[in-house]
Amino acid sequence: MTVAFSRSLLALALSAGVILRVDLAPGLFSLSLGAPASAATDILSDNLFTTTEDVELVAGSRYVSAGFSTDGRSDISLDSITLLMRMDAPGQAQLDLFTDLPGTPGTPDAYIASLVSPTFFPSFLTEIVFGGNNLSLAPNTKYWAVLKANSGDFSWAWTRDPLGSGMGFEGTWGFSDTAGANWDTFDTEAMQMRVTAQAEAVPGPLPLAGAFSALALSRRLRRRIHHAKTHLRR
Repeated sequence: MTVAFSRSLLALALSAGVILRVDLAPGLFSLSLGAPASAATDILSDNLFTTTEDVELVAGSRYVSAGFSTDGRSDISLDSITLLMRMDAPGQAQLDLFTDLPGTPGTPDAYIASLVSPTFFPSFLTEIVFGGNNLSLAPNTKYWAVLKANSGDFSWAWTRDPLGSGMGFEGTWGFSDTAGANWDTFDTEAMQMRVTAQAEAVPGPLPLAGAFSALALSRRLRRRIHHAKTHLRR
């Protein structure tokens, strides 16, 4: 296969919008076509775009939490949680995921897992991303993101703006001065947070126009190979 022919093949495949794999071996030529798998990242809850009013201290036995909910999908996992926060005294912050208290909605209850913490925390307010650890999220369920300081002091920003986006935005938050044993929770002046979820990857459909283009490409390839073999026999 010449360089010019390879480039023509690639250009045709790209114009058809398909994935192309060519296998060449003695006496064998194969062409595979398909569409790329797609996995959408959805925002479940977000109010990072609102104006910051002040901050809540997170240090020692004082924890701060913010709530969010899932929709009816059963195939999503936690992608990330982003907080608007800063480090006030050197240390390491941890963000945990909790379920809601059964029978008494509005309070963090059972610990699920810790998220992936960044290695660096700046001393000024900025968006800090905690990795979701691919935690599966149940449908139509309320969760709590609980921030605590394993060492040092931190501040988490909050807003008076009631606006938020995403199907799971609630604007609920709480604090505990007893390392999570007791909570005071509220539904105004929310903590600033974004929660994203990842849906299962599924193969994308092959466009009809792409399929016809691929078929025409395959026929042209067969003709060129046939002519090449005929030329070699001579």
